[in-house]
Amino acid sequence: MRLVEADLEVTLKDCARELIVWSSLSHPNILPLLGIYRSQYRSGGAISAFVSPFMENRDLAKFLQNEEGPDRHSLILDIISGLAYLHSQKPPVIHADLKSANIFVSSTRHALIGDYGMSYIIHSAQKRETRTDQRSNGKTLNYSAPELMEDDVPMSRSRDIFAFGCVIFEMYSGKA
Repeated sequence: MRLVEADLEVTLKDCARELIVWSSLSHPNILPLLGIYRSQYRSGGAISAFVSPFMENRDLAKFLQNEEGPDRHSLILDIISGLAYLHSQKPPVIHADLKSANIFVSSTRHALIGDYGMSYIIHSAQKRETRTDQRSNGKTLNYSAPELMEDDVPMSRSRDIFAFGCVIFEMYSGKA
């Protein structure tokens, strides 16, 4: 669950794209969206949360740290299957922020791709900027190809594929 505090109207506008993309997806390796929770504080601020099934094994990085002898090969195949599904949509969906923290592990030890806040539907993408110490223009730097550091790089499946390679490296080395 991800919480956002702001004016209710601004919060809903910011969440609309993620909600539209995520709600249209249905695949065994895509974390399902169950709904949205919205509330407003007396102070005027708002809270919005996307609701998905609880993943007791948490995200991929935490699962690999805590699990003795995980089946990495099976998890990789799950991620490939989820990415292939996203990229096969008409028009294709680019996750655009694939990383171990956005891949969740079910109780049956299957990988599910989640968090579609930076996702793009090709040909309808709008530029978004996100600023934190680990991100630049919506990119998680540790999982971004060098060419993505340039301005106005077109959205493509290759962005997710490079990040997927970084996830595999992290799965075997333990380092992002």
